[in-house]
Order: sequence, then structure tokens, then C-alpha cells
Amino acid sequence: MAIKSVGEKIRELRKKAGLSQEKLCETGFCTPSELSAIENGQRVLSPVTYQCLTQYMGVYQSPYPEFLSIEDYRCYMLFFKVRFFVESWQLIEALGVLEEIEKLKFADNKYYYQEWLMYYSFIMELSGEENLNLRVSIIEEALRITIHTPIGSHVLKETDNKKLTIVELQLYICLGNIYLIQEKNDECLQIIRIIDNSGWSNKRSIHDDFLSISIKLLKYQYLLAVSENQNLETQLDFSYKEAVNTYLSVSVIRMSGTYAAALYMKGRKKEGRDLFENFKAGCKLYRAYYGDELCRIARNDADLNKEIHEFIIPRYRKKVAVPKKYDIVEMGDGSVDAYNFDKITIGRIIGYLRKEQNLSYAELSEGICTKSWICKIEKNDCFPKILQVNVLLQRLGVMDQVFDYLGSYDEEMFYNYRNKLVRDINWLSKEDIIDILFQMKQLKPSKDKLGKQFICFIEAAFLTPENDKYDRLIDAIKLTQPSFENNKMSKRLGWTEFNLVQYIIRSKYKRNPEEGIFLTAEMITKMLSFNYSIEQYQFSLPILYNSLSQYLYNMHKYNALDSLSAKYEEPFLKYYMDALVLFMFIHLKSKLKRRWCLFDRAAEISYTEKCLKLILKNRFCLDLVSIYCDYE
Repeated sequence: MAIKSVGEKIRELRKKAGLSQEKLCETGFCTPSELSAIENGQRVLSPVTYQCLTQYMGVYQSPYPEFLSIEDYRCYMLFFKVRFFVESWQLIEALGVLEEIEKLKFADNKYYYQEWLMYYSFIMELSGEENLNLRVSIIEEALRITIHTPIGSHVLKETDNKKLTIVELQLYICLGNIYLIQEKNDECLQIIRIIDNSGWSNKRSIHDDFLSISIKLLKYQYLLAVSENQNLETQLDFSYKEAVNTYLSVSVIRMSGTYAAALYMKGRKKEGRDLFENFKAGCKLYRAYYGDELCRIARNDADLNKEIHEFIIPRYRKKVAVPKKYDIVEMGDGSVDAYNFDKITIGRIIGYLRKEQNLSYAELSEGICTKSWICKIEKNDCFPKILQVNVLLQRLGVMDQVFDYLGSYDEEMFYNYRNKLVRDINWLSKEDIIDILFQMKQLKPSKDKLGKQFICFIEAAFLTPENDKYDRLIDAIKLTQPSFENNKMSKRLGWTEFNLVQYIIRSKYKRNPEEGIFLTAEMITKMLSFNYSIEQYQFSLPILYNSLSQYLYNMHKYNALDSLSAKYEEPFLKYYMDALVLFMFIHLKSKLKRRWCLFDRAAEISYTEKCLKLILKNRFCLDLVSIYCDYE
């Protein structure tokens, strides 16, 4: 039976978690009567409030696209931009977005305010704020919004076995890191126990990699601080590789420094010094110095201590104003009485974005559905299919997998299989891919145009011989881009369409290099003409630029390469390109390791060091491709 409302979904998740209404309400989120009203559709939740409630059940997933107001929608989407800027060390830009959220008054939702405080604490850390007590006070203020108990010696008992939200987990990790710097090891251990008691486990949300690695870092650094480091370098070796494969540059930098310290302390100083070079190069790239962590670890190791103090990189040193405190008693909790309330549905969001971007019904609907169907969706006169609404939002600049969607059983199963392939395709065997596609073909969405296109893309890209690949890819793209001929494209691209174009470019280049280069350049020009969000650009344009640079290098078009490299200095491109240079380096490095099918430690260190040095010379396009081709 299909789930038809968010309230029904909450009831289903609660029962799957084995929780009664009374037990779930022990978290302090709401009263049993309020929870009953939510489940019965009598109260409407903001997505951030929905996530908070489901995370207290131990469920970490994207919310459904229903909002209490346009301010609610804008706050929710702006936090994706903040996260991108913080993780790429673009702190001034991150502060600017936080100011936008503050002007929206957090959409009158205390959970947005909590996340806002969390990002302020991150920025203060990255900007070199040395007043640790100030940072602690901000974190405690944020935790009090949902923990409802004093932060200190009693917090462990009060939160024993309590599920934690993602925001709470990140706040506790920040607090644990500060305790280590302050040499409050017992308090840090207490934080680690709170996290462990929460039952957090991997692979449950888009935040998994970052959170899991951050938790491991906190534990490793605690063990190093108390000198309990038996076999720790083995665990760190695995976690360092894991961090590399996540493409999270901050995590790689911090993990490499901690791993280097562990190797030093175990007497493996040559290996430690090699890895320490990775740490130093990464810190130089981001003008950041995580030396505080290593200085704390290095107190009893003279050689490591000397190595660290010879490496002094000025921090970002941007003074961040103390965030204003707001009275949460006067804030809402992101829930309202559904009676006579006009909520912002997915149809209204599509209409809002379409008008904001000056798109006609025809421009948005072409290749997906009819103009009249879009009109009905925007007026809430019909219930759109999951794949349909997902692609419409992608064309409007909303990232893939930002939301979950309600639909029939077949639709939800098909969408879940699709997301598994999107997430895990590089780690699945050919047999696993074939099996998943077989299951998808038994479901109704496989007969629809968008479902058929996704299946055709996976088959063409990963299961088809090279000789037949190009024609199969062209057939698939034409399902939604009927005017796609050679280098022509009529509209924006959804996730499947963009990936089809990538593979068409590769196949075209192998057939005719000149045409492959022309098509790639045409795609870049087209992408830059779209009013996509920064989050969309960060995944699409770097991939195209990287492909183009490889093709130009292979054809010895060095003047064109120099011109391409210079474009990184253009203001708009520089906005996100600089932040993703290390991302692309890690991506290529990970691809190389998968190709070798073994882990050659010496080669990895040499390759890493060479790549980072070239990146620092600002010759990424030319020199990194040179390294890449050396290993082909």
C-alpha cells in the first residue's frame, strides 16, 4: 500500500523502529498528543523539523518537499550552500549566506537556529578563533535547544542511549575536539560515549562520510592524547584511505596529519614524514593550519614536535563576530495546525522556481511531460510521479537526492534502486548491476520515459561493448532531448541526462578527437548559461573542464590548455573552482587506485606529493593531466 502523506510516513518509520508514541516523545521533541496529530495529518512539519523527528528514531534520510512558507524553503536550501562554502574554506561567502538566513528570521524555526549556530562554530574554528571558551559557549547554546539539560558532567546520564540528530552529533564532535585542545581528556571521553550510545552507524544519510570520519578522528586523537595507541596506525591507515575515497578534502587533510603523528609515535618516522608532507601541502592550499591538533599529540615526541614547529602556516585569521543570541522561547518549532493552512507543496515550489528563472511551461516540460501537466502540478491538481518531479527540480537547479518523494510502491522501490546505483555504481560488480536492473524492470516506472532512460543509461555506460556504446547512449539521451544531435542541446539537464552527455563525449572523443573537444566546449558554454545553483555547478562543471583538459593535452593543444587554465581566474569560475581543485585530485587518485586493484603505498605517497605540489603552483589543468596520462 502506498504512503500518501508525510504523517503516514512518520507513523510507518516509528513502527519500524519499534517505538511507541510515548517512547518517542521521551526525547522531548513533542507530546504524545502532538505526535498523534502529526501522524494523522492534523499538523504540518517543516522539512528540518521532520528530519529532527525521524533522526530521533534512528532514521537518517532526506525529507519530503513540503514547506510551511517560502522562507522555510529558502532557509532549507541556503544551508546546502553554507555547507559547501564551509567545507571548501570559503568563509566570507559562508558568513554571507548565514546573514541571509538570519534576515529570514530562521523561518521562525528553532531547528534552523540550532544549525545556524553550529555553522558559526565551524567558521570560528576554521578562521583561527583562539577563544575556546567562546566557541564552547556557542556550542552549548546550540545543544540546549534540543538537549534540554545542562551541558557538563550530567549530560551523559541524561542522554544515555538517546538517538541524536545529525546537528547534535556534529556539535558534540566540535565540543570533543575543543576538550582535547584544553587537555580535558575525561570530558572528551564522555562525549565519545554519548556518540557511541546514540547508536550512530554508517551509510544512512548524505552526511555519512563526513560524520563517520569526523567521529573516527575524534576517537583516534583521544587515544593518541592518552597514549593508548596499540595498533592505532593500522586503523588510521584504513581510515585515511576511506577519507580519500570520500573526496572530502578537510577530512583527508586532518586524517593525514593524525595518521602521520601515529606513525611517528610508533617509530615509523620515515613513513610519518612522507605522510606529513601531504598534511602540510593541504594546509597550504587552504591557508589553514590544523597544527593545534598535532601540537597536542606531539608533546611527548621530540622529533614530531620539531617537525611541526618548522611548519608554521598562517591561519585564515578572519575575525568572526560573535553570533547574536535569540530567545528560542519566542521561536516556533516548525510545525503548524493543518486546519485551514496553505502549505507550500512541491507543485508550488516548481512554480516558484520556474517563475524566478523566467522559464515557460514549454521550456521546463520539454521531453518530460506536457505543458498542461506542469500547469496542473503547480496548481496541485495532480500528484506528480517521483521520477518526473525529481527531474523537473534538477532542471530548475535543485541537486539530486535533496528530497525524498511520496508515490506508489513501484515508484518508491524503483527510486530506491536508482539511488543505490547512483551512489554505489563504482563499487558494484557487473553481476550486481545486472541484478538491480532486472529488479527495476519488473516495476511500472521502467515502462515510463524517464525510468527507461535511466535503465538505458546504466546499460549503455557500464554493460555495453565500446563499439556499440555511442549509439546506445544517443538513443537514451533522445528520449528526453529529442533535438540532441552532435553538439546541440535545447534545455537544461537532469542528473541522468548530464551523465549521458558525459559518456557521449568520451565515446565521441574516442571516435573523433576534434569532435569530442568541440562537444565538451559546447557543453561547458551551455552549462554556464544556465542559472544553476552553486551546488549543481560544483559537481558538473569541474568534470567537464577536467575532461576537456585531458583531451587538449592528448592532442598537444598546449596553447588551448593555457587559455583554459587561465579561465580559473575568472571571478565566477574561481568562485567554486579553487575549492574543488583538491576534490578533483583526490578523485583521480582514487580512480588510479581502483585501476591498479592494489594499494601501492610508495606510489601513492609519491603521486600525492607530486600532485599537491603542482596544484600549489596553480598549474592544475596542464600538469595534473600530465600525471594522469603517465599512469594510463
